Amino acid sequence: MLLRFGVENYLSIRDHQELALTAAKRIRRSGIVVPVPILREDALPVAVIYGANASGKSNLVAAVEAMRGHVVMSHKAQDAGDPIPRHPFLLDQASADKPSRFDCMFTIDDHSASASQEVYEYGFAFTNAEYVHEWLHRVVRHKRQTTQMLFDRKTKNGETQG
Repeated sequence: MLLRFGVENYLSIRDHQELALTAAKRIRRSGIVVPVPILREDALPVAVIYGANASGKSNLVAAVEAMRGHVVMSHKAQDAGDPIPRHPFLLDQASADKPSRFDCMFTIDDHSASASQEVYEYGFAFTNAEYVHEWLHRVVRHKRQTTQMLFDRKTKNGETQG
């Protein structure tokens, strides 16, 4: 289940914007939420995005679809060395040269009685030429909530950085 989605430097979205799908306290009391014990939060099973015309609603939905495309199709749709399809914010030169970024937090539930949901944070930043940063973290709770880094890769000119 998607808990949070973030996007930066994509279409009309210049600065990092985030769609949070966790419930406010007044909504939690309604009983229509999905508990996420690791975060001690509740998630919303559905969300509505509304706003004025030309305020970025469609571009937020397009960003979710673009992230999915990068994750699911990049190895099928591109050959090594091909430009990476992206649509940066173009109304200032600085943004056109900066990487675009997508990130999300989600749960995985293995449906066993003994295990609870696992929560992960995944994201990547990329230019037309390369994925400059990619990361995956797992959120765990023992006595307190912590994040375990599963991987964190940075590249520059095709070379992986330490």
